[in-house]
Amino acid sequence: MRWTLFVLLLTVPSQSEAGPQQEKASGFQLSPQRSPESGGSAAMASTCEGLPTAGATAWILANRSLERLPSCLPRTLQSLDCSRNKLLTLSVGDLSHLPELQQLTLHHNSIATLRWGLRAPPRLRALDLSYNRLNRLPRCVRIPRHSPSVLELAGNPLQELPPRAFVCFPALQQLNLSSTELGSGAQGGIAPAAFVGGAGEPMATLKVLDLSGTHLQQIESGWIRNLPNLTHLYLRKMPRLRTLEGDVFKMTPNLQQLDCHNSPALTSVHTHIFQDTPSLESLLFHNCNLSSFPPWTMNSSQVLSVTLFGNPLLCSCELSWLFLDATRTVISRAADTMCSPAAGSRGPFSGPLPLSQLSGVCRSDQSTNLAPNQPEGGQPGVTEGSSHLTPSASGIPIILLDDDSQEERAREEVDVPLGRGRCDYNLCRHLQTPCVELQKHSRCTCPGLSREDTVPDPPQLQGVSEVTDTSMLISWCAPYSVVRTYEIHYSMEGDPRNQSVREIYATARQHPLYGLSPGATYHVCVVAANAAGLSQLEPMGWRRPCTTITTKPSSVVILLALSTSCGLLILSTLVLSVCLCRRGQKLCGQNHDTYLVSFKNPYQMPHESPSQDCRQSAAIGVLPAVCEAPGSVPSTTHRQAEPAFDPMKLQAFY
Repeated sequence: MRWTLFVLLLTVPSQSEAGPQQEKASGFQLSPQRSPESGGSAAMASTCEGLPTAGATAWILANRSLERLPSCLPRTLQSLDCSRNKLLTLSVGDLSHLPELQQLTLHHNSIATLRWGLRAPPRLRALDLSYNRLNRLPRCVRIPRHSPSVLELAGNPLQELPPRAFVCFPALQQLNLSSTELGSGAQGGIAPAAFVGGAGEPMATLKVLDLSGTHLQQIESGWIRNLPNLTHLYLRKMPRLRTLEGDVFKMTPNLQQLDCHNSPALTSVHTHIFQDTPSLESLLFHNCNLSSFPPWTMNSSQVLSVTLFGNPLLCSCELSWLFLDATRTVISRAADTMCSPAAGSRGPFSGPLPLSQLSGVCRSDQSTNLAPNQPEGGQPGVTEGSSHLTPSASGIPIILLDDDSQEERAREEVDVPLGRGRCDYNLCRHLQTPCVELQKHSRCTCPGLSREDTVPDPPQLQGVSEVTDTSMLISWCAPYSVVRTYEIHYSMEGDPRNQSVREIYATARQHPLYGLSPGATYHVCVVAANAAGLSQLEPMGWRRPCTTITTKPSSVVILLALSTSCGLLILSTLVLSVCLCRRGQKLCGQNHDTYLVSFKNPYQMPHESPSQDCRQSAAIGVLPAVCEAPGSVPSTTHRQAEPAFDPMKLQAFY
């Protein structure tokens, strides 16, 4: 019941809850309409034009490019939503004429300046300033009498909280500082006196604090001691939070829930810090980096829920305290909470083991280490009908019963049979025999599974192989859940249609996809199904059920491209050959004409004499040097006096 009320309280500022109230309270809603041509003044005019200013209790002016709050807000207004606009500043004077205002939503604006003080609406309960540009909080000279009880500052660039940072909000009960820049500056993030009132008193009204997604490296006792009534502390997705230690919860005895899940740097939790929190009900440390989780002294009436799955826990009998008393300690998703043996370990742990089996393994190991002359159920000095607490090697007390407790020992032997080994069960093996059948044929133990009425965890997508232009083979690993069938959902990038393959056998760990488009990118997800429903598509811890893969180009297209390239190469070769041939013929013709004109064929017939050649040459006007008188040197003047070349005579000669 407490948790339900808390969830409802957290969701008060949400728009979804405001909707029905607005309809019931005769509110006025505006649809998000924007005109790109209209300026700020036009937008303001259109905001107020035609609105009922009397009797309206709820207005929604989201996504209308407003640069300031409208001046026509009616006095009867109880809920105002101006989210996703262009507001640059917020002054309490803009709200002084709204005495009935209870909820103000201004997330996703550009507010960089916040002025708050005495003129705040007296009934304002929730103020949402998430995802604006606030890098500092307002300072109040005088403490206002009225202030909201819920303040949302998530997503603002706040790097530090100075002393007395929330003096303007003396009635604050819920504070959301998630996804801010706290811890990224040089000042350390939160000052020791950040949560101190105007008179130096602790901030006793604050009950819920959310620091998720900030850059804080540790929780310091200096500032958390000023939150004596803190009930819920959220430290989710903290990238730099490494340890929880010291006396950080010494002054927060009312703490009920601590949520640190998905903080990958968290490697150590000194659990003795929880000895001062007798009201603690829930610890969430799943998907962190814890290797151990030792016990501490708990309150006698305390019932604690612990979530540890997704951590690299080392197998140790120290962890078995989590299962000693199921009425006081509840392990959420115990079947998924695994441990692994330490490197070089020679104890009873030979491989990964669910924490739920630690008690049996440690009890078996304890019984085999008893002295030969000692009874199995007792030890020297134990009186009849009594029990004795004996510390084990790890410091965990082991209850040893006397011989007369036959019923208790018989029940233990039935619950945890001795001598059983682990079944040959592989989460990633294709056509894996189910654990139920393996246990029927041999006395072995299988990993713990969630129940049939629990929605299965997502499978782990192992890989994609045998990718062609139209097909691929999808492989996955089963979750630690009861699975009746698997499904594969896939869609092509740019195509809104979703396709699926259903009713895949529970023993399968791979399945092909056919009929895909060549060279296309596909988003592929593997889903587990049982009677409770389908597993989610979002990653959970180390499980990643989805991937993106691109098919190969079509072989027909590749062959066509190669053929076209070869054809073009052959064609270009032929054209080049023809061009070269024609060029060669032209060059040959030019050389032949020059040879006939310039030179005399030296070949002589046997019956011809040089004199005959000279006579023939003289007839056409060409007299070679051999026809001149022997011993004489041809003169230049004689050659210049020779007759000019006559082509007609050359034609007659031939």
